[in-house]
Formats: sequence, C-alpha cells, structure tokens
Amino acid sequence: MKNALAGQIASACAVFCVDEVIVFNDGQAPIRAPERDGYTAYSDPNFFLYHVLSYLETPPHLRKALFPMHPDLRTAGALPSLDMPHHLRSNEWCPFREGVSVGATQVNGQAATLLDCGLANRVIVPGLELEPQTRLTVRVPENENGEGEAVAPDTPREEAGYYWGYSVRQASSLGSVFTECPFDGGYDMSVGTSERGTTLSTLLESGNPSYIEPSWKHLVLVFGGVSGLEAALSADRELQNAGVTEVKDLFDRWVNLVPGQGSRTIRTEEAVWVGLTGLRSVVEARSAV
Repeated sequence: MKNALAGQIASACAVFCVDEVIVFNDGQAPIRAPERDGYTAYSDPNFFLYHVLSYLETPPHLRKALFPMHPDLRTAGALPSLDMPHHLRSNEWCPFREGVSVGATQVNGQAATLLDCGLANRVIVPGLELEPQTRLTVRVPENENGEGEAVAPDTPREEAGYYWGYSVRQASSLGSVFTECPFDGGYDMSVGTSERGTTLSTLLESGNPSYIEPSWKHLVLVFGGVSGLEAALSADRELQNAGVTEVKDLFDRWVNLVPGQGSRTIRTEEAVWVGLTGLRSVVEARSAV
C-alpha cells in the first residue's frame, strides 16, 4: 500500500508535467530504529517516498543499473507505468534519450563513453569520461549507430517541447523547501494548501486580489501531511526563530482546494490530484504568454 501511495503521486506528477518533486520532513514521523533488511518506510518515510518516486521516474531500461535491489522497491516494479516521453521503447524514435554509462572507449584517439540508451546498439559520446552507472541525457544520431552528444537534462524540453520527467529532492524542513531551491531567484510564486485558505477560484479570477498573474517563472504548490502545514511550521525551529508565526505568511497564496469537504481528512495523494487539476489553468495561462 505504501508503494501504491507513492505510485499515485508519481502518476499525478507525470500527467501534469511536474518538473520537481520535493519531499520535506514535517517533523511528525516518529523516530524508529532501521529495519534489519534496510526497509525505510517506517524508520525514514521521507527517504522511502523519495526512493520510490526516483525509481518510478527513471526509464525502465536504466533501473537495473541505477537502482540495486532494495526492500523499498520490492513491489515498485508492479506499479503502473508512468509512460513518460523519455520512457522510450527500443523501437521508438526520439532525438533525445536517457542513457547510463556502461564503459569507456576511444574515438580517433580521444576518450569516449559508451552508453546504454535502450537501443540495439550502444551510443558513443566522444570527449566524455564518466564513472560507470552514471545517468546522462543524450542527443542520439538518427541512424542509431553513430556518436551521441551529451546535453543538459532540460534540453529536450527547451528545444523540442518534450516533458522529460521530474527531479526529486529531499528537504529537511518546511523552510528548506524554499532555502534550498535549485532555481535562480527561487520560487517566484508559492501556493500553500489548507482547509483554512481561500477558495481555488480566487486564484483564477482576473481582478481578484488573489489572482495569479501569468508572469511567474517557477511556481511551487505545497501540501501538508495529515496534520497540515501548521504542524510543519511548529516543528521548524529556524522559521520560528525568523519570526514566522503563521504558516500562511510563508506563501504568496493560501488556498483551500476543496471547500465544504465531506471528509475531515483529504489524503495527500488525493490532494495532489485535486491541486494539480485545479491549477492546470494557471499553468496553461502562463504557457500561453
């Protein structure tokens, strides 16, 4: 069931083209001794979710090389495929592929790396020396027999418009979600979720004070656990020392995804689907600019 929960979150991220997933520690999980076999769902649930989400994002042909057998992933292979654009089959053509280094070679006396890109033949990347079992995004030759070119992971999206999966990072606290942001300038639009927030429609209505103008670069949508984001603030000493007393003050928008909910608790994996669906038009408006 724990793997299935992670699978639901991964599926939502894939469907809505999420670029980054942050698993933050809200301080609510009890500290437990590690399992003898290394299973982390009880001793370190944040890592467990990070581990499974990373595995599911990885193209199937790379998983054996990049993820050694582990109790966390015992049933992950049975979860439904995310089938993202970079999860290519061997007979499918795409100018970009994800590969894993499997050895070294030379091209015209120059060092080169052999990559397994899920094709019938290895792809050679000249001028590049990588440690074995290193993941790399590569532009592949059309004849599938020539030399490839190493590119940045966001090149397929920027040059050809492909959705190329999500990255996953762990944050030690709620505040670390923002202070460890990998994007220059941080997140310029942050949305926190709570049953005490404003209705989602206020973010979508032009002229409303809560309306999200389609000018942001990096939007982050933050969900709390069973106890909500308020509990995450109460466990974050650095934010409290910085004078943050109300968790809603951390965010540009504070929204209630399901006003008048019939259940006292909306599970996080359910809230992710609801939230990404509700903010879809915000993302579409930004894409149209």
